[in-house]
Amino acid sequence: MKKLRVMVDFYQHEQTALEELCQADYRLPDDQIRWLVTTEAKRRGILSANANSDVNIRQDSHVAVVA
Repeated sequence: MKKLRVMVDFYQHEQTALEELCQADYRLPDDQIRWLVTTEAKRRGILSANANSDVNIRQDSHVAVVA
């Protein structure tokens, strides 16, 4: 599977929001952004709700692990 690498410049308030989301969800920034994009794409019907993802959330530790 080909992966796309994206670099995003965040405003300070956006960076702060991302950091807070990461802490609350126990995810690294890359994993948090991937989860946000995937969740929004499913909400909009771009991805099916049961679509397989390369990101697996370990239930025991709530840490995102990229396969």
